[in-house]
Amino acid sequence: KHPCEIDDEFPFGEMGFDAPAHIGIIAASLLLGKGDFETSIINAVHCGEDADCTAATVGAILGIIYGRKALPEKWTAPLGGKIETGFINKTLGGVNIPETVDDLTERVLRLVPIFLSRNDCRVTKDGLTLVEKTMEKYNMGDLYFKGYYGQEDIKIHDYLQFAPYKKLYKNALFYTVVDYGREPFVEVGETVQMGLTLYNMNMDRVKHCICVKIIADDGVTVHGNKFKRAMVANNYETKTDMKIQFTVDEVKAPYIDIYFDITVEGRSTNELIKCRYFFK
Repeated sequence: KHPCEIDDEFPFGEMGFDAPAHIGIIAASLLLGKGDFETSIINAVHCGEDADCTAATVGAILGIIYGRKALPEKWTAPLGGKIETGFINKTLGGVNIPETVDDLTERVLRLVPIFLSRNDCRVTKDGLTLVEKTMEKYNMGDLYFKGYYGQEDIKIHDYLQFAPYKKLYKNALFYTVVDYGREPFVEVGETVQMGLTLYNMNMDRVKHCICVKIIADDGVTVHGNKFKRAMVANNYETKTDMKIQFTVDEVKAPYIDIYFDITVEGRSTNELIKCRYFFK
């Protein structure tokens, strides 16, 4: 059907479980390949999962960036531009599969005007023209990530602060951001500092007294008070910051765990957060 003819009840299905992992594999393969076609697609294959898809996507992206002439003949010559697949029987009646990459490209270009609006795509006697859109200025204060399952929307500026070594935990009354500060690896005798940021997320403007109990594995010394408490004001999204330091005295397992048992005085809501460090 033409997209305009599809009604709201059309069964599109759900997002495949492979997609999130594949995006990471594709990005990593391109970054590690540094523009080299062969290295990049081999990286994708070595990552496993649905390797034919990830390698094909990596190759396609490099082809778009550098053009067909930049692709090594070692990889293009054996196929000769033909489309070969072991999953589709092209001899079956009614199955119209393009024979070559050029045929497929032409078909895609013919379909582009159907999927794009007239403001985005123009077809003239000279061919197809895609209209470049002017992007609005990036305004950190006005953009939000949409919340899920009843959670509040979150500002992009705040969301970006979680990467790369921060982890967000959502609770009905408060949000907790754990800041590792660096990669989660330690050595014996090393002192590590972590950060906790606690946000008051209660919409009814109630002030909270948030308590944090720090629990560490044997062989780990927590410096300072293992029980911390802070009053978080009754304004929405107000916060308090805490610093936690610990030293690893001895090795008793391949890793150590630090726990934060977080409660709110006078409330039944609590959060238990486990943070794991591995030995270098």
